[in-house]
Amino acid sequence: MHRDYAVEAPIEIRISPTEIETVSPGGLIDEVALRTGAESIESLVRGGSRGVLKGYRNPVISSFFYGSNEMERRGSGLADMLQYTIDNNGDVHFYPMEQNSAFKVLIFARPEAVDEITRTAVADQSETVRFTTNLVEFVGLPEKIWHAGTSARSASGLRKSAEDLPVPPGYVQDGRFFSFYDLERITSDYVTPFDEGDIEELTIPELFEQGNGLNIMRRLLHEMLNEHLRAIGLVVDEDRRRAHFPKTDEPERKITYQGRVKRATRTIVKARTRRDSDDLLYYEHKVVSRMLWKFPGGALRACEGSVF
Repeated sequence: MHRDYAVEAPIEIRISPTEIETVSPGGLIDEVALRTGAESIESLVRGGSRGVLKGYRNPVISSFFYGSNEMERRGSGLADMLQYTIDNNGDVHFYPMEQNSAFKVLIFARPEAVDEITRTAVADQSETVRFTTNLVEFVGLPEKIWHAGTSARSASGLRKSAEDLPVPPGYVQDGRFFSFYDLERITSDYVTPFDEGDIEELTIPELFEQGNGLNIMRRLLHEMLNEHLRAIGLVVDEDRRRAHFPKTDEPERKITYQGRVKRATRTIVKARTRRDSDDLLYYEHKVVSRMLWKFPGGALRACEGSVF
């Protein structure tokens, strides 16, 4: 479908144990080459470009395949190939050859091992990484925490009573304020509501040896996540452990982010109006709620929803 039939050279396919190489006569057509500019087509596809790079060298053939439901005409062939290959733990490279004379695709095999029973090739699981959409794995924890005495009954109460004095994110339990932040250094550098002589530190194993240690660690992790979400502009509902982006002056708010393979754009705030008019009924916000899953040593589970 994509080859240049004005060139007499054949399509070449070379297969080896480690890769499949395909060379098709004819490089990028003019309209696609114009859109790529100085960037390589592979870097654009890896960056999320899809339909903007589509073009047809042989429109009659493409119309035939489209009419027979053998293709979709979305311009997503290279992006789909890239995603399927990466999902299979392999890799792929593609580019026009010198003087745009042909287009080359190299598909690399995934790592393999030998099955001890069948003596056939199987996927090498030691090299395989699997992703779950709503689980964020904990790959490490801080080595220690600090705690100091307080008369406040909660971290928010401590921040309120401290007025303008610095209070880092933390959690209050049994008359002690716990934090991942080095309270000794903070109290040494600033005026704080903490007594420098009452500050102690605990290693994580020492914390877990306490009866309430696991609960303290959970609360500290949630508090640190709340701090991060607020820093990037989200509204945090601490009681329900969820967060959402606030509305703006526009009827819709969208964000663009980089996924594993491509860039994506999502609507995170949308104004809902009456069907027969532009009268505003309410705003719908996309919200993410979270909980700790199989902790310690587990992951943070995030779930999507909506608030109104």
